[in-house]
Amino acid sequence: MKKLTILFALLTLSVGLWAETVSYLDPVYNNPTDVTKGIKEWKNATADATPITSSSFTWGAAGITTWLVVDNGVTLSQRVTCNGDVRLILANNVTLRATKGITVSGQGNSLTIYAQSTDAQMGKLAAGGAGGAAGIGGDDGRSGSNITINGGNIVPTGGDQAAGIGGGYKGSGSNITINGGTITAVGGSGAAGIGGGMEGSSSNIFVTTSLQVKADDNYPPTTVIENNGNDLADKLAGKKCVTIKDPLPDAKTAAIEAVNAEIAETDNDNVKAIATDATTAINDATSVAEVNALKNLAIANIASAKAAYTAGDAAGYARGLEEGKAAGLAEAAAALPTDPEGTTGHTVTITKGDKTLRLINPDSVEYDEQD
Repeated sequence: MKKLTILFALLTLSVGLWAETVSYLDPVYNNPTDVTKGIKEWKNATADATPITSSSFTWGAAGITTWLVVDNGVTLSQRVTCNGDVRLILANNVTLRATKGITVSGQGNSLTIYAQSTDAQMGKLAAGGAGGAAGIGGDDGRSGSNITINGGNIVPTGGDQAAGIGGGYKGSGSNITINGGTITAVGGSGAAGIGGGMEGSSSNIFVTTSLQVKADDNYPPTTVIENNGNDLADKLAGKKCVTIKDPLPDAKTAAIEAVNAEIAETDNDNVKAIATDATTAINDATSVAEVNALKNLAIANIASAKAAYTAGDAAGYARGLEEGKAAGLAEAAAALPTDPEGTTGHTVTITKGDKTLRLINPDSVEYDEQD
């Protein structure tokens, strides 16, 4: 009991007292025992997390899982140390700046980062390594490992000869998994963007197949690597700058633009409704494949609806001609005078018995005016 009390006290002092229920996006793997099989979907989840403050330099405690949240902009002026299983949630539209970086090193210690969205609102973590320490990972001369990024805009920069994510100077980088978010990792001179520091090795680096990876010895990167689900250590080792981006937000934007282009010259509300429903479904999609399938279905449905509308419009036009013709005749008949007064020309009245016929302006009618 005394040990637990001490751990709780340490945690309270390092990150604050009051926890709050916070939402985040959690990956569901195709194969829970093998992350290299990729992400099946993302689900909404919640956790009771403690807000990080500007004096939160020690995260978690050995042997336990600690949930933390960045719900306001925070700048940390000292290097942060992760103990135990640390789970960090980046709330939308906030930035955490760890100016001296974050240490994730040693057996039993890990860091998992989550976001609340996949678009431009997702929270940001900027971590700069000091001296020979990695932006996120090992200190000077130490290895960095057990780092998982599930989302967020992550910008780690290694210190002198240290990796952006991974090992410090002469330290290795291993067991690094990136499932989501946008990550721009820059290594110090002679170090990898993601992987080992200078003279360090890289292993077990995995980026899910839904992400695109760019890597180069220089900044900005120029070579695009399409990840096929295999270990990326060989491709990333020694690359100074690595940018990893989730293509889902861009795919959603392109799909919605394509759908809206199909209704640009349409004034039919039923056709427009298809595009509105498709936009909602596309925004809720969790993969590029799903986005493209919804886009293609919407475009096909819009084409069918427009064809039906055009055919119906043609039929309506033809029907309108007949109705208009009949209406015109009726209007013309109604406009004819029924009384000779006020008319020009002459009027002929023919009476036979109790029947009377008036002919108004009968100039084109041949008749005999006789009893």
